[in-house]
Amino acid sequence: MVVEQGPEWWVKIADFGISKRRHDATTMQTLQRGTMGFAAPEAVGVTSEKSDGPYSSAVDMWSLGAVTFLMLTGQSAFQNFAELAAYCAGSKKFPAETLEKLAVSGEGQDFVASLMVLAPEARPAAEKALQHPWMGAELEHLETANTGSR
Repeated sequence: MVVEQGPEWWVKIADFGISKRRHDATTMQTLQRGTMGFAAPEAVGVTSEKSDGPYSSAVDMWSLGAVTFLMLTGQSAFQNFAELAAYCAGSKKFPAETLEKLAVSGEGQDFVASLMVLAPEARPAAEKALQHPWMGAELEHLETANTGSR
């Protein structure tokens, strides 16, 4: 996500591409869809009634939420595949209490949770995510720190 364009670029997060992996038994390449802990449920084959279709760019928004959660807390939202599966099955809630315990603002909690909803179509697109109040508050805080004004 580019926050400010050049000449002094400010890139917050980059490279949510799909990595290619070659298997020894075949000359065919297959796709490894994301890194566990950061990949959306639909990208790693965990589905629920809320995420049962083919995946789209919404997987990148999930990954953005996962990276943001990690940056704020120092841990993954879902520690293993079983926790992610339980969240998808509805037997585990989103770990908002982890964010709350670390005094992440309500807007920050809402931002992360909105990116990590199960239904891909309910996740905000990048343009909408940039308009989230928490993003505006963070940008204003950084501008104030960098300029000493406001």
